[in-house]
Amino acid sequence: MIAEQWRCETEDEIVVAQGDLLWTPPQEFSEASNVMSFMRFVNDRFDLSITDYQSLWAWSVDDIALFWGAMADFFDVSFAAEPSAVLGDQTMPNAEWFPGAKLNFAEHVLRADRGSETAIFAWSENRPAEHISWDDLRRDVRTLATALRSMGLEPGDRVVSFLPNIKEAAVAMLATTAAGGVFSSCSPDFGAKSVIDRFSQIDPKFIFACDGYVYGGKRFSCIETVNEVAGSLTSLEAMIWLPFLDPAAAAPVTNATGYVDLMNSDCDPGVDEFEYESVPFDHPLWIVYSSGTTGLPKPIVHGHGGITLEMMKFHSFLLDLKPGDRNFFFSTTGWVMWNI
Repeated sequence: MIAEQWRCETEDEIVVAQGDLLWTPPQEFSEASNVMSFMRFVNDRFDLSITDYQSLWAWSVDDIALFWGAMADFFDVSFAAEPSAVLGDQTMPNAEWFPGAKLNFAEHVLRADRGSETAIFAWSENRPAEHISWDDLRRDVRTLATALRSMGLEPGDRVVSFLPNIKEAAVAMLATTAAGGVFSSCSPDFGAKSVIDRFSQIDPKFIFACDGYVYGGKRFSCIETVNEVAGSLTSLEAMIWLPFLDPAAAAPVTNATGYVDLMNSDCDPGVDEFEYESVPFDHPLWIVYSSGTTGLPKPIVHGHGGITLEMMKFHSFLLDLKPGDRNFFFSTTGWVMWNI
């Protein structure tokens, strides 16, 4: 049952009823927000007179195709191949968005020329604080994507990660998707059965794995779990091994390739030579999972185009992030919030 009123027993009693508006942002805040910038954009473009959030929302659901087309233009989505329409077949559940379009999610994440500015602040219990610049992040992604391609990664191949929330996990995701691979992640605190239940459904070609993680000042080894997982995934062709607890830790399989070795392999083709894989709008980007409380966890596939647009909308409108802002979210790599 949902209560209809809440009372605050203070010196000046306040009664709050369900549905009451409790706070309205100051006018100067609203005017400077990203949502307001978008309102002005669509008003100018389509000769509209949207003045507030509710009217913007109403327009977005009354003219869905126009709204999402305006979103792509507002955020300057870079299409390697232009779409023939915003919304093709509208039949649910298989509505066809941006038919004919090609793009790449990782290219959009990394396209801003921010140079030596910080892209990622990284800090974990067994490592000192690090600032990873945009230039360094882009270089690492190019290097790893090129190395994965040389190992046989092709668009559509699944690459899975069994890494903690560290910079290497972010690089692995961006490099995989930059090359058109499909990324999926489980956290090292998952047991072997939980990992196998998820990864065995998607036939991964490569796995990123580590020797353990640190939490609350305690060290937890994952080597036995990695060994069991690798032995159960018959589709695996290679393991990329990242010793996180102990730099000298040996991989549990004999044919593993060292993450550090790949990054030191001088594979970076350079900014001008590297090519992001241009894929169809609905090409799989990553796979996340339901909780598994009603049987096996259900794989949920997100696409390059949909996530590129949704991420831009989420970060810009819901969080009102602007260049130079910092966003922190505490998450393991086994939760969709890590992807966000």
